[in-house]
Amino acid sequence: MADQTPSSSVAITTSGKDYLSQSATVLADAFANDPAITYLLNVLPPSKQDPYRHTLFNAFYTGAALNGASFTEADEWRCVGVLLPPGKNVDNPLTLVQSGLFGVLWNLGIKGVWRMTHEYASKPATLKSRTLETHSKKAYYIFNLGTKEEYRGNGLSTHLIHHYQSLAAATNAPIWLEATTAYSHNLYTKLGFHTAGEIVLGQGVAGADGTVSKGGEGVKIWGMVWWPPVKKEEEEIVVYRTG
Repeated sequence: MADQTPSSSVAITTSGKDYLSQSATVLADAFANDPAITYLLNVLPPSKQDPYRHTLFNAFYTGAALNGASFTEADEWRCVGVLLPPGKNVDNPLTLVQSGLFGVLWNLGIKGVWRMTHEYASKPATLKSRTLETHSKKAYYIFNLGTKEEYRGNGLSTHLIHHYQSLAAATNAPIWLEATTAYSHNLYTKLGFHTAGEIVLGQGVAGADGTVSKGGEGVKIWGMVWWPPVKKEEEEIVVYRTG
C-alpha cells in the first residue's frame, strides 16, 4: 500500500515494487532527451533507442527494488523519483543477474557496456566515495527524478526534493545525486545541494547533447550532495569543544 504525504497541496505517494512499472514508463519518457542517457544509447540505431531505453529503465528499477528502493510519485504521476536507502546500490553482481540488467546491458555491445560500467557508473561512484568518506552516515541516493515534459516548470521536482530532504534529515543522513543537465544542476543548487565535482562523459566522441560527434566536447554531469542541517545539540557540542 502506498504511503501518502500531503505537501503544500501537491499529493505525494510512495510505495515499493508495485510502483516500479509505472515509474519506469514515466522516467524513461522524461529522460528521452537526457544527454547522459543519449550518450549511453547512441551506440544503437536511432530506431532502437526509444524501446531500449524503456527496457533499460525497467531493469534499472528492478535492481533498485531488489535493494530496497522506494518509488515516489507527485501530483498523479506527473513527477516521479526513485530513492535508494543508505548503503545500497544496484551494481553488485547478484543484482545485475537477478534484475536482468546484465543481459540488457550486454545488448549494447562491448562499447556500450564499457560506457556504462567505466564511465556512467564508476566515475560518479568514485566521486561519491571521496566526498562522503568523512561523514558518519551513509547517504541516500536519488537514482532518478524526473517530470513529464508537459508539466515541467510547476515546481513538482522541488516538492519531491523537499520530501526527500525531510526524510533524510530525520536520520541525519546526506543525499547524493548526479545532475545530468545544466538546468537540473541549477535547480538542485537552489535547493541546497553542493557540487562535489564535475565529470565529462564521451569527450572526443560525443557532443554536449550526447549524440555522436567526432571531437565533441562530451557530456557534462555533476555529482552533488545535500548535507542535513546541524542539530542544536550538535552545535552546542562544537561550541563546547572549540570554546
